[in-house]
Amino acid sequence: MPLAARPASIAAALLVLAAPAFAADFYVDAVNGSDATGTGTSAQPWKTITHALAQLPGGHTENVRVAPGVHDAALGELFPLTLEAGVNLLGAGIGLTIVDAGTSSGIRVDSDPTGTQRVRGLTLRNGSQGVSSGLGYGFAGSKSYAIADCAVENTSGAALSIGSGLNSGAYLTATRVRISGCGTGLSVGAGGFGSSASAALDDCTIEACSTGISLFASQAHQGAGFVSAHAGLVRTRIAGCAVGIACAGYSDGNDGSGFSTVSLRDSLVAQCGTGLSAQGDNDVWIARSTVAGNTIGMHKQSVLPAYTSLALDSALLWGNQSEDFFASPSPYTAQHSNAPGNLLAGSGNLSLDPQYVDPANGDFRLLPSSPLIDRGDPTDAKSGTDLDLDPRVLDGDLDLVARTDIGFDEWNPVHLAASGTPT
Repeated sequence: MPLAARPASIAAALLVLAAPAFAADFYVDAVNGSDATGTGTSAQPWKTITHALAQLPGGHTENVRVAPGVHDAALGELFPLTLEAGVNLLGAGIGLTIVDAGTSSGIRVDSDPTGTQRVRGLTLRNGSQGVSSGLGYGFAGSKSYAIADCAVENTSGAALSIGSGLNSGAYLTATRVRISGCGTGLSVGAGGFGSSASAALDDCTIEACSTGISLFASQAHQGAGFVSAHAGLVRTRIAGCAVGIACAGYSDGNDGSGFSTVSLRDSLVAQCGTGLSAQGDNDVWIARSTVAGNTIGMHKQSVLPAYTSLALDSALLWGNQSEDFFASPSPYTAQHSNAPGNLLAGSGNLSLDPQYVDPANGDFRLLPSSPLIDRGDPTDAKSGTDLDLDPRVLDGDLDLVARTDIGFDEWNPVHLAASGTPT
């Protein structure tokens, strides 16, 4: 290319890259729509999501906007509802737009590796699965989807799932999602060398499930390669599950390696049978989070060969009936954390009653008299919020030095209350 022509060509390429993607809106209304006479406009919506998905022209981003109403087999929905690449399913809000899958799988996100599909603003109930996506064996590439401002209830299997096969990656982002009464809240699985599956949960709640989060990574007799399944939790609450978090990583004993990793920040795992269970090869990182009120706080299953590492930073493990993770040899590090029985050797660690507000009723926030206020990691950055959205980091003991508290709750000495009638 002639030198003088290069700037114009580069500028043209940048314009193409910067051009916003065209998005088309289509409308569905279970009450006022019609699949026979509707056109998919706001004035003439379709009746079923199934019909709408079949009519989409494709080729660009398409938003299917669903009005309040119940979408089930009786209405004419065919499950699973499959979202092709670039299709977003946008409801009117939790409890308003309801997708009832009956005994079928609910929503399936297509495995085309282009784009990120979104599911937002609806309640998905019943069914064998809630929202699922995966990449099959031998599918080289990546796939991602995002779900926000949704509720998933009473699925017999996983409320949310993401999986990857040989030489592939799969990624899920969940924000402000409420999951309850499901077989598994979140399932993350990776199998075959070169595969990875990852999920990020922000401001989510998982309650009353058999397993809150299940992580599984397996590298079995397929040659050298690394397989990983990861879940990162920020301001997420897991409560009332038989097992809060189950990690399992398996290797073939040769050149392959399968690891599950989980990280908790500003999160709570409480009132479960087992808070966190680790089997095989795993990495666990708990920072500014609390594991409390469980029958077993942290449990390591004996599977050999196995390597499970644990890192605690401003973490609180207290009020569980037992902590048998520490009974077996496992590498762990801890700093500025609190656990019973002087389990933790390291800088700034404590073994003190945290003084929960009301542990019998599931309130594991700190009382104003708690000795854990301003006792967390002094190097922790002053940013973000705790699970109750109080700022991190505050000067909780009013000594003019702001320092994070140990556990998921940042004691806020100043609360504003308003009374009276607005005018």
